[in-house]
Amino acid sequence: MDNSQSLGSGTSFSSTANRSLPEGSYSLSTTNDTGECYEQDKDKLIENGKNKVHIVCMFCSSRILNAGTCKFVEIECTLPPLDGRHGGTSGPMEEPLREFWSVDDIYTFENIGFSNTVGKAKYLACADCDRGPVGWHNLETRKSFVALSRVRHL
Repeated sequence: MDNSQSLGSGTSFSSTANRSLPEGSYSLSTTNDTGECYEQDKDKLIENGKNKVHIVCMFCSSRILNAGTCKFVEIECTLPPLDGRHGGTSGPMEEPLREFWSVDDIYTFENIGFSNTVGKAKYLACADCDRGPVGWHNLETRKSFVALSRVRHL
């Protein structure tokens, strides 16, 4: 059964892959503010299924979420690339993502901006530097999802 849902403009996500992180040691490939890819150890990021550390903007270091305020989930989703990540028309128009922080209440955020409505969602961006999207807010479920690879963890 395919539970893929569209966020509008070709952006979609699938809730069938929503699952907790199994026991063990994992690494997360992410990009720093200079565009270099590096690995993060998930054991240092996740404790009891929640974020162990603060989540900040990868561009301006503004705090987005405090430690212990959101849950790790895996959801197959595509989002537009981060600002400046694609080289004009030759770059990808969507980026497949899978690992997210799930936020049940928008008032949990320390600092986040919301786009205009796109389909059934609003994209999330840093409220200080307007870079993003770092995730999306589902208008039907009222839940927000922040991509692990689009933020830094301190």
